[in-house]
Amino acid sequence: MKIAMGKHVTINLRYFLLSCLILAMIIVTGFFIWVDNEKLSAFLGGIDGGLVGVTISFLFSMYEYKEIDRYRALGVLDVLANRRDGSYYKKIVEKAKGKVQVMGTSCTRFINDFADLSSDEHVLIDALNNHQNLQIELLVPTDKNMDKQSEFKFKAGKEKLNRLQNNFQGRVQLKRFDFQARHSLVRVDNDLIVGPVFQGVESQNAPAIHLDVNKEFAEKYLEYFEWAWEESLLDYNEDSR
Repeated sequence: MKIAMGKHVTINLRYFLLSCLILAMIIVTGFFIWVDNEKLSAFLGGIDGGLVGVTISFLFSMYEYKEIDRYRALGVLDVLANRRDGSYYKKIVEKAKGKVQVMGTSCTRFINDFADLSSDEHVLIDALNNHQNLQIELLVPTDKNMDKQSEFKFKAGKEKLNRLQNNFQGRVQLKRFDFQARHSLVRVDNDLIVGPVFQGVESQNAPAIHLDVNKEFAEKYLEYFEWAWEESLLDYNEDSR
């Protein structure tokens, strides 16, 4: 955090507070040495000891804040131990206005959680209805590059996806890439949640990282999605052929 004074002078608030603590400690120590009163000396000694403790604690906090600032500068908003918390994604998806991009082993959980027309919970459909410029891009592997479980889930959820495409003609697109999924990616406007795809591990049990798409860390992930999108073929739903 920084405080700007005028046009050219910028003071780092943390260093300013640290300077104030050190100055206060010096002043109190000086009075402690100077005064010749037992009770006042005891009082000042207590304050001085407290200031030393606060200053040491503040120094440790400054290191932690510095590390946090470094991650924030890269665009790291949060680190998730797993992807099971649907409410975490929901808070992001329900704010969608311009673009949603999803890449994964089947994308069926995303459709089931946020875009199921037969469910009471369909925040993505609400966003599509409220924002006419909202576009959805879904990327999944071709059947031969899916494991058996993902292939089963995808085929079981294909009807829901077909209905979604029919209801929002041209605004919900599905493409199939001809290689195995290596990343799980959900991008909603300026939010990006990415994580690895581990063979033999349910995608929802793998870790993920929440990024700001406008920062450096997200850049290569977005480029990867765009590359895969360009290299993949559209998968038209059966009802619109």
